[in-house]
Amino acid sequence: MLIALWIIIFLCLASIIKGSIRYKISPAVSGVVIQNEVIMWLNKETDLKKIIDLGAGFGFFSLKLARRFPNITVVSYEVQPIPFFVMVFLKKIFLQKNWIIYKQDFFKLKSLDACYIYCYLYADSEGKITRFLKDTISRNTKVISSTFALGLNLQHKIKVFDIYQTPIYVYFD
Repeated sequence: MLIALWIIIFLCLASIIKGSIRYKISPAVSGVVIQNEVIMWLNKETDLKKIIDLGAGFGFFSLKLARRFPNITVVSYEVQPIPFFVMVFLKKIFLQKNWIIYKQDFFKLKSLDACYIYCYLYADSEGKITRFLKDTISRNTKVISSTFALGLNLQHKIKVFDIYQTPIYVYFD
């Protein structure tokens, strides 16, 4: 039994490492302080209907959004299998009917129809994501990103008081 558990752990880690190499990012979790700042900002918004989490990782932030805003739709996209299955598991445990999960590479989407889009960025992604968003988002969509800036029309910059003083950027066209 113990050997089977170690084999499962090894296969999960191998899958995550393989996906991290292939997609050039590991399934990271944005910090709780960053998540709370984004939620505080969203609390002030009056037109919340749908939030898309691009590259949702293990889905902890998407779950937090779905629980905090039960009357809106939260849509998560994740391409790696292990984080995707963790999200499916979390959705079933917490019975979140307003949370939709897709195992899909969001870069292959033709359009994104949402009021708000959240993405946690890594250093090499901002150019690719900027081009993707310019081609796919509808007018009046707000984009929220953390850590690295995008080449979009910046509306707000929020400085998070965490150890890294991580910036959160809000864009609106």
